Amino acid sequence: MNRVSSAHQVVASTCRNMRHNLTHVRYSSASTSATPDLSQGAQVRLKHPRTAFREQMTQKRNQYYAESKEALKRQEAVAARQKEQEEARRRELSDKIRQFKAERLKSFSEVGDAEQGESISVSEGLSQDGQKESTSESKDPFFESRRDLYARFKQVRRQKRFENFVQSRCSQSEQRLESLLYLYHSANNFITYDNIDARVAELQPTASSAKSLEKEAMTRRAKQRIEALEGTLRGELQKQFGVERLREFKSQKEAGESNIGADDLFIEKRRMFLDKSREIIP
Repeated sequence: MNRVSSAHQVVASTCRNMRHNLTHVRYSSASTSATPDLSQGAQVRLKHPRTAFREQMTQKRNQYYAESKEALKRQEAVAARQKEQEEARRRELSDKIRQFKAERLKSFSEVGDAEQGESISVSEGLSQDGQKESTSESKDPFFESRRDLYARFKQVRRQKRFENFVQSRCSQSEQRLESLLYLYHSANNFITYDNIDARVAELQPTASSAKSLEKEAMTRRAKQRIEALEGTLRGELQKQFGVERLREFKSQKEAGESNIGADDLFIEKRRMFLDKSREIIP
């Protein structure tokens, strides 16, 4: 039962799609009249659903593309219009500024011509009343007073700088003295001129005189020589034989276990070495 119902659904959906995909009815007629010839049957063409979907998507893409082009054109037009408006505003503003400067310059020139009547030189501008400087030996009281004030100002400034310099030096000296006192009282082993010799003697002991230093050196060397000879006798230095080993060789000689000539030669050389060593010892 389920299989029959499913097959019926497939057939129904196929028919429904076929009816939905009927696109157009094309009438063919041999006459050139505007009215079609109804004597001939209509030709109906069916389209596959995939083909219909593809054509529909193509139409939508074309539509979207046309709309996007129109929107882009509108944006470009708006941007161009805004740019033109900005340029026009800047030109207008620059023209206004230029016009304002020209008006102010014109007004200043008119006022100067009306009040002065002629151009003023630099020397005239430096004077108090704006008149020409006289060629006589008379001095301007205003200029003289300003010059005196400036001289007094330089003198006061120099004195103030000197006072500040002395004050800074005094403060630095006080700070250094306070730092030294703090170090002196805070350090337990602070070195001064009074205890410098004792501190040096503690750190590095030295001999009282050259003679005592020479005596200590000779004693140290004699002690080293004695230790070397004792070590030689014990056979501890340079892997030499020593007294005990000589006694062993002597006992072996008496027993006849070693070569007599070689043993006698070795013992004789050893005896001579010991005699010389005794002579070296002070």
